[in-house]
Amino acid sequence: MLGKALREELKRDHDNLVLATKGGIKPRSDRPRDSRREWLTQAIEDSLRYLDVDHIDLYQIHWPDPKAPADGLGPAGLRRRREDPARRCLELRRRGDGRLLPDPSGRTSGLLTGSFTPETTIEKTDWRSRSSAFTEETFRRNLAVVDRLKDFAAGKGISVGQLAIAWTFAQPGMRVAIVGARKAASIEASLAAAEVDLTAEDLTELDRLTTDAVPVSGANPEGVA
Repeated sequence: MLGKALREELKRDHDNLVLATKGGIKPRSDRPRDSRREWLTQAIEDSLRYLDVDHIDLYQIHWPDPKAPADGLGPAGLRRRREDPARRCLELRRRGDGRLLPDPSGRTSGLLTGSFTPETTIEKTDWRSRSSAFTEETFRRNLAVVDRLKDFAAGKGISVGQLAIAWTFAQPGMRVAIVGARKAASIEASLAAAEVDLTAEDLTELDRLTTDAVPVSGANPEGVA
């Protein structure tokens, strides 16, 4: 589906785009984290075929796999053209051309979307129903933090989700934020967030507002795959 939606854009302007995707998980298996070369090779080949492209600029490991040494994940066998994408990405990192980070609304498993309330009921099939971050006092405490962030965001005319993305871009060296979207409007809101500038004073105030937040570790492949 994604390949069909992006096909014309990729054919027209691929050289001016950075195409990034990720792999390394095997749902409903006895090894949900799987970063072995053979599995990644298959996943990359599938992505190339689904997207109908001849290369991927940045391929990321979804979750660390302690059973697959990182030094065994080099670019050999993963190339589709003369320029080696993996080598190119390593070179960008060496030059300090920027970092990539999931936006906090995703890393906090939806808490910073602003859609949760103390009365929110999570379906039993959702891994969050089994997470302490979404139950009882921890949940209520973090929702109070989100309410303060909502007020701060409202003062800037943005949503708390957009504030989370703006905060990501305000971090030193940050050039890319990974965001998720299920609707076109969500994509447009995320793009608008990239234009929000947070001052040093804003960042200090956000640190103060989130001082008593309880860290949310998020999902893991053993719990959701």
